[in-house]
Amino acid sequence: MEKLYSDDAELKSSDFCSPRRGRNDVRRTYKELFDNFPDLRDDVQILVVQDDRVAVRFVSSSAIHGPFKVEIATFLTVRNGQIVSDESVFDTAGRPCSR
Repeated sequence: MEKLYSDDAELKSSDFCSPRRGRNDVRRTYKELFDNFPDLRDDVQILVVQDDRVAVRFVSSSAIHGPFKVEIATFLTVRNGQIVSDESVFDTAGRPCSR
């Protein structure tokens, strides 16, 4: 996943306390996600592409730790074939942010 992102990519998410930056943070973010939910599945509902911007609405689900489904909207900016900005918005159900 990290190879999809530029070296200086910025990631923002409803569950982050502050933006994450760079490939090391991309790697850390996806490692934490897949370590906790190895069966994670994303079902794309809507995909819109305009120039270098992409908007995706999808449902993320897992059966690990009790089944869950979360509706997520992600907004990407892509330059030279790599993601430079990734902002995901979803209901955190009151969970505190993570660093």
